[in-house]
Amino acid sequence: IQKASDRLEDVLKEIPRVRAEVGFPPLVTPMSQIVGTQSVFNVLTGKRWSVVSKEMKDYLLGYYGKAPGPVDQDIFKKAVGKDEKLPDDVAPSSLISTTYEDVKAEIGDLAKSEEDVLMYALFPQSARTYLSKHPTPEKTEFLIENESKASKEDDYVDINQIRELIRAVEESNIGEITIKDAGSEITVRKSDVAVAAASVNQSNAAQANATSAPKAEEPKEAPKAEESANVSRPSTWVAVTSPIVGTYYQAPAPGAEPFVKVGDKLTAGDTLCIVEAMKLMNEITAEQMCIVREVVLEDATPVEYADVLFYVEPITE
Repeated sequence: IQKASDRLEDVLKEIPRVRAEVGFPPLVTPMSQIVGTQSVFNVLTGKRWSVVSKEMKDYLLGYYGKAPGPVDQDIFKKAVGKDEKLPDDVAPSSLISTTYEDVKAEIGDLAKSEEDVLMYALFPQSARTYLSKHPTPEKTEFLIENESKASKEDDYVDINQIRELIRAVEESNIGEITIKDAGSEITVRKSDVAVAAASVNQSNAAQANATSAPKAEEPKEAPKAEESANVSRPSTWVAVTSPIVGTYYQAPAPGAEPFVKVGDKLTAGDTLCIVEAMKLMNEITAEQMCIVREVVLEDATPVEYADVLFYVEPITE
């Protein structure tokens, strides 16, 4: 997804270095992903520890328990700033006050099942966006049973395969996909009808229409730095671009106030936004004192590497 497979060797060399700097945590879930993702960011950005996920910060602060070994204090200060470390005699679990009922009330009618509530509890930003675009539970009817009884055994259609194809189409920008295999043909396409159907005809072809509620408006594509440069702006404004591929979020949680607004004055290290990547929330921070002059994107916009997020004007004293 980051389109940088050529940097794999660099990442593999970076992983043991990061692990040593943060106290040699065991590389098992979730620490394997947290350490691995930090290594990817260090390599892709070219500025070690310039982008740090919330999960890595929580680990350094003690919310995942005490680190097995000594943590590099320079890295600690660079990663978490002035945040105080959790005392060793405090169990992280004792600090949890949010209950299932709290989360259920917060997500409200968007959640149609216990699974929806739990998804929101784990991934609030992504879950709210997903549930908003899928207001009714996914339910697909396959009108295939009667037809398949009359067909030959060789005309078998794998319903699970069709279901997976439908899910893939629903969760992507693809309008239609066709799979041909050994004389059989399966087509899945989007439409504005609320039923998906699959049938096998005499030519050994199976067809399914993947459908859903009226399709939500596609997210706007984020402008590239070179594209935004064509727009007339004061020469003192500086573009802040995404260092990674992911999803842009303007606030720490759904319904919360944005990190920044136009006109805000920031100091170096202040959070501008979050870019979610590889299931981790990564804070994008100001590199110097500045004033926010333009917020380019809408909330929950997918971003690519070097997409413009903000325009800021540095403050010189």
